[in-house]
Amino acid sequence: MELTGYLAVARRWWWTLLVAMWVAAVAGFLVASRITPTYEAQVQLLVGPINTDRDTLTASGLLVQTYAQLAISPPLLKSTAQEAGGLDPVKLGQNVRATANGVTRVLAIRVQDSDPVLASSVANKMADELIQLTTGATTRPEGQLEVIGAAVPPTSPIAPQVSLIVLLAMAAGLIGGLVLVIVVEYATDTVRDRIDLARLSGTDVIATISVDPRIPAVSPLPVAEATAPGSPSAVALRLLASKVAFAEGDLPTRTIMVGGVSDGDTAIVALGIAAAVAGSGHRAVVIDGSPDGDITASLEMSGRRGLREVLGHDSLDPRDLLVAGPAGVMVLPRGEVGGAELIAVDRAQDILDGLLRVVDLVVIDGGTMQRSAGALTWARAAQESILLVRRGASRREDLRLAMESLRFVNAAVGGTVLVQRLPGRGFRRRDRIARWAAAPIAPSVARRLDDVSSEATAPFTWRVGSPMATPVLDRPGPSEQDSPDSPVLAGEPSGYVVPAAVSPTVIRTTTRTRSSAKSSDPAAPASDTKRRSAAPADRTVDADRPIRRSARTDRTD
Repeated sequence: MELTGYLAVARRWWWTLLVAMWVAAVAGFLVASRITPTYEAQVQLLVGPINTDRDTLTASGLLVQTYAQLAISPPLLKSTAQEAGGLDPVKLGQNVRATANGVTRVLAIRVQDSDPVLASSVANKMADELIQLTTGATTRPEGQLEVIGAAVPPTSPIAPQVSLIVLLAMAAGLIGGLVLVIVVEYATDTVRDRIDLARLSGTDVIATISVDPRIPAVSPLPVAEATAPGSPSAVALRLLASKVAFAEGDLPTRTIMVGGVSDGDTAIVALGIAAAVAGSGHRAVVIDGSPDGDITASLEMSGRRGLREVLGHDSLDPRDLLVAGPAGVMVLPRGEVGGAELIAVDRAQDILDGLLRVVDLVVIDGGTMQRSAGALTWARAAQESILLVRRGASRREDLRLAMESLRFVNAAVGGTVLVQRLPGRGFRRRDRIARWAAAPIAPSVARRLDDVSSEATAPFTWRVGSPMATPVLDRPGPSEQDSPDSPVLAGEPSGYVVPAAVSPTVIRTTTRTRSSAKSSDPAAPASDTKRRSAAPADRTVDADRPIRRSARTDRTD
């Protein structure tokens, strides 16, 4: 691992290291506070006269070392213990130290004990015992002993040193935290954050999106959240759509393949990108190319003809099988008959070219790259490909293999997206999302939605007030298919122009972004009329509009 890798790890785990140091410091302080304090008393003695001839001073300096050994000798310790009131000589010898300086001729006797008064008393008694022992053995001046500093009861303990113990505990906590981080980093092979993702993929991380962790095919809530203008992830999806759409200059990108390293993410993000584009007044189509068919299952489009039938019959036009989805997005379902795994690049290109004649953007849900062979074909045919990586769940090895596969087919990788779980867990978070999805609609907005539904311009409605705001798709009747203003749905061809039937007008507020359908009520306020006149009404797409393709370098074997 390079230096940047270590810095990224430290930045990612700084809170763990900080907590480890804090816990170790608190533990060290508590342990040090429970240790019995130890006091040290010291008595100083001078060997020989203060001022005399050189030979006497030299002899006194040599005797200092002898007296230091006598101070801690067993006979002296035994006599001192008896004088001090029956102490244990062995324990006393463990708490006594004698140091000698041959230059200054000063002998220091130090006694340690938990009682400061007892420590000073024992030190003074040891000095008296040593003077009596040396005075009886010699009468020469160089061997005389004199107390120059009597021991006094100390006021502060020498142990434990609380500050030193706390610092050592913090150092130990830091080392332990580093060891834990290294073990976790090398034991768990998952992508941790944006820095880790950028380093492993070798591409730019163009967005970080928080989504519901549930798989769209199991619960419709993630799809409802991704396509609703006021959802928590709406802003991030709009920014992602803007970055991907204009990733290569002035001309917008019109075909995008969304692949993933984890299950369920591609369906949410693909629908979110298409909904963001459709919310700005453009036409967008989502192709359910995932082998799991999450979009098809979430929008209750199972049983409809779709991509598999188009791939199985060259004469079948994909524009005939488009179904109106949420937020003004058209959907090409997965289909029921046929296979969608092995797709020829030319056939995928023809499908995209046909759809681009009537829409502005085509988003392909490629599914999980490890289990979708067709995702590589769509990546080769599309102008841009983005790869979704789930934070803390996607394995680094899977990310590396996915990037190698995209580069192998010469796909134009526009960047990676870091997907993470929504903040908060448990019943309360799900309850908040359910309340948001089932929020009551204002009477004026409900009346406009009823007007739109009465004109049969969009066979997609919402069950207002339902706990999960589950989308309901209604099959169009014969009258709806024969109407020249209705979208192209499953059935016989009825023209390839898809009108922007429910092109929402985005209303920006200080708290969130809302969307309301256009009203044909002549009694609407003047401000609404002005807003509707400024928006493009029933805009058509030029069939001769050039389709931009990303420049690729052909591989040579």
